[in-house]
Amino acid sequence: MMEKLNMDDLDQVAGGFVEENIGISTGGMSIVCPNCQNADKGGFSVSVLYDPELESAEYKCKCGCSFVCYRGNVILKEDWIAECKKNNYVYPFQ
Repeated sequence: MMEKLNMDDLDQVAGGFVEENIGISTGGMSIVCPNCQNADKGGFSVSVLYDPELESAEYKCKCGCSFVCYRGNVILKEDWIAECKKNNYVYPFQ
C-alpha cells in the first residue's frame, strides 16, 4: 500500500525543508543550514532573498547564519559577497 506524504512528513525524510516556491532556483530543493544543520522551515526567515540575475537564493537561519544557494552549491553569505566582488558583480543584498 502506497501512502502519500504531506510536506511536513517529506521534510523529515529529505533531511531539510523543501523549498515550495518553484519560481526561484531552489524550488523543490531541500534546505539545511550549513552552520547548525537546522532543517526546520520555521527556523528560517520567512523571506528568501532571490537574485534573478545570478539565480541565487539567500536564506537566513535562526542561528544567525546567512547562506546563498547557487547552482546546487551552498556558500556562506560573506564568502558569496567576496566571490561576487572578485567577478565584478555587486550583490544586491549586502
